[in-house]
Amino acid sequence: MIATVTIPERVAGHWLEGSHASFGIHGPAVADDASARLTDAVARWGLTDLDSLGESYWGAAFTARAGETDVVLKINPRTPTPAGGWVSEHAAEPQALAFWRARCDLAPAIRGWAHMDSAYLMERCQPGTPLRDTGMDALEVTWTLGRLCGTLHRSCQKGDWVRVAAPRLNRSQEAQRWRDALAGTPEGALLDSLLTASGPATLLHLDLHGTNVLAHHDQWRVIDPLPAIGDPHADIYALIFHPAFLSGIPHRPQAARLYVGTHLAAYCEAAGLGVERAAAWLRCRAAYRIWRADRENDQQDASWTDLLPRMVAALPEHPDLLHAETWVERMAA
Repeated sequence: MIATVTIPERVAGHWLEGSHASFGIHGPAVADDASARLTDAVARWGLTDLDSLGESYWGAAFTARAGETDVVLKINPRTPTPAGGWVSEHAAEPQALAFWRARCDLAPAIRGWAHMDSAYLMERCQPGTPLRDTGMDALEVTWTLGRLCGTLHRSCQKGDWVRVAAPRLNRSQEAQRWRDALAGTPEGALLDSLLTASGPATLLHLDLHGTNVLAHHDQWRVIDPLPAIGDPHADIYALIFHPAFLSGIPHRPQAARLYVGTHLAAYCEAAGLGVERAAAWLRCRAAYRIWRADRENDQQDASWTDLLPRMVAALPEHPDLLHAETWVERMAA
């Protein structure tokens, strides 16, 4: 066992400097709290052989050994309160994984959680290859993500979400960030209509993409959700953090529309989503990600600022996407 373990510099940098959570002057306290909880987790679960996972972005993740078992430790940041306590925005993360594990066997087994569920231990996927690194082409990855998304949604029957401490999407902190960023824009108005519209709701992952799906023997496992209860069509991040898809967008407008439309239609067919409503959500969530990337100095975010605008430009321009004709019919015409 190593004597000292620390939060990776890149992850701590997002807490201290990134605009995503705006910890501001509390950033150093947030980082210190996470470091203390990391040390406690190592002792609590008797972990050895800790090694930081380089793909970690917002939460710090480590591979480790718990006795003879390979595990992964996840430490999420907590927010300080004026009264001197802490609030965990990520308490629903291990709860959602445990829910999906029980209902559809698409998540790693949770071995334990602590610190208001902001630190948790789960089984390590083997071989753990991310979906986007398996050699599939962009359309295969898109279809697979859509199929997995649909399975997650269908595993949650009406009312089941009471088992997970996930907020309603329209009242979540994540949605408030989207609103604040897009205020005064056409996408902001569209977002408001999407968040307030009635319709079926389910437990959402919200961060389902090719790096958050791992190979586990002959199955897939989803990780790192941002759980919320809301419109299934909001689960469209698979087309936002998808470098192979984005880098393949043609430069000619007509070809770009066909290419983007084909991938979106494939995702929606596999997930059981309506294309036009998913396109509306895709426009809003992509606009927010572009806004965020423009304000964060992270070289690994370059694809969002360089390629996402081309994807957005290929989306339908109908003033009311919620009631537009289906994209498939539009392409056929």
